[in-house]
Amino acid sequence: MDREIAGMKPGAQSEGTAATTLQRMPLAQALALAEQHRGMGRLPEARSLCTSILAAQPNEAGAFHLLGLIAHQSGQLDEAIAHLRHAVSLTPEVPLFHANLAEIYRLAGRVDDAVREGRRAVELKPDYLEALSNLGVAHYELNDYEEAARCYRRAIDCNPKFATAHGNLGNALRALARFDEAIASYRIALALDRNFAGCWSNLGLTLAQLGRHDEALDAYRTAVKADPLLANGHVGVALQTLLRGNLADGWFEYQWRWRSSELSPPRIAAPAWQGDAPAGRHILLVAEQGLGDTIQMCRYAAVLRDAGANVSLMVQRPLLRLLSANLPWATVVEDQPQHPACDVWCPLLTVPLLLGTTTETIPAGIPYLHAPAELATAWQIELGDRGRLRVGVVWAGSPKHVNDHNRSVPLATLAPLLAIDGITWVSLQTGPRASEVAGVPEPPFDPSARLGDFLDTAALVSQLDLVISVDTAVAHLAGAMGVPVWVLLPVGNDWRWQLNREDTRWYPTMRLFRQQAYGEWQPVVARVREALSGLANAGPDERRE
Repeated sequence: MDREIAGMKPGAQSEGTAATTLQRMPLAQALALAEQHRGMGRLPEARSLCTSILAAQPNEAGAFHLLGLIAHQSGQLDEAIAHLRHAVSLTPEVPLFHANLAEIYRLAGRVDDAVREGRRAVELKPDYLEALSNLGVAHYELNDYEEAARCYRRAIDCNPKFATAHGNLGNALRALARFDEAIASYRIALALDRNFAGCWSNLGLTLAQLGRHDEALDAYRTAVKADPLLANGHVGVALQTLLRGNLADGWFEYQWRWRSSELSPPRIAAPAWQGDAPAGRHILLVAEQGLGDTIQMCRYAAVLRDAGANVSLMVQRPLLRLLSANLPWATVVEDQPQHPACDVWCPLLTVPLLLGTTTETIPAGIPYLHAPAELATAWQIELGDRGRLRVGVVWAGSPKHVNDHNRSVPLATLAPLLAIDGITWVSLQTGPRASEVAGVPEPPFDPSARLGDFLDTAALVSQLDLVISVDTAVAHLAGAMGVPVWVLLPVGNDWRWQLNREDTRWYPTMRLFRQQAYGEWQPVVARVREALSGLANAGPDERRE
């Protein structure tokens, strides 16, 4: 998200010197000199001058305002907020003070407070361009995309040539799935500023969501050309490269993810593994993104073990029991600040880069995850008749996933599948969306209250003939267990499923059913229904062929 902090750029003040005495200097000139020091990065001089001003004028709001900006530049957000609040309390009619307090609140994660102060700044100065833009950013971070769009439009009304507002309006419209309008807004911004790298990157993201991948790659490359250090642009290039099956180049470019706005690198007190010979080394593998990523990439633990390494894994809590049971030769711990002692460490999604994985060399020894026999037997007894096809169903992933609004569907969308005769349907859905079983005419069996983690889910999956899922961690789990799994993919699918394939080398028992146009799930469901009807009529021995 592109933003500016109102009043935080140095003005063209007159030159001052350290020899100038405050006693002989008018207040306005002293404040201007302090601002000049701040703008030039001379923070101690600026702070000292503000302190001297306040010694002479204890209620000088301008000095408190500058101290707030100085504290912000020093990384002291709480101190910045305290100074700016004091400035606002002394002179509540100054819109600049409210605008900067709003932005510091937002940077400190107090977004509701940011909205309140931003609104006050705009009330005092309705055509306050920067305040309107920053208020839009705050609403965007609260997922109030409609209000964010209104703020950006007001900023554009103030200055139609304000490229940042056009670009941010595109972001809000994209979040509202108004893609044509978003693309138009991005293109206006880029017509005003062809080197607006962040806007090129966001245009690439929008085009990728629509499945317009060639255009998306061009946009990402243009973003990187405009700003070679733009991490989000490099990540976009990486994902588009991986999507095309060029894993070697894609993994390399994907190292930029740690500088992007989406991820923060793990803090591990050990050297990072650089791909040198693993034999004799204790390597800590660290989960870094979603549960599905961890299930997909934990296969590399065995690869490193077989190469002579001592392996530990730090994973998300829902996977702790599953991976502990399946990797008894490894130390598996929950992702937390304290980590096992190790010689070197590596993020899980960096391991394929360091091992030189290509499409042809993906480790695909399936299954590599299993369910404990005692847990599986309990479900076998409960599910009963093996004469009917047992199908598990998952319709929604984590709502925190950046693409969840595109990949997840209401269970009602899958109702035509639930109506097929001869199938015992089992819900594998957990979380709030599990309650949707009550809203369909022929609800699946719902054991969600008993699925405490992925070990429980694995036990249930082991007793199924097929899993049908949107792109979720359960789909990865079924694939890793060697259970047949059909995955319903949006048109802007994740990198790992590549393009125009019905299969994937990551999971040999997986079949992919793809959207052909954004948001159109009915044709996908129709194709699944046709394939499933034939399977329901097959005998038990044919179902896992």
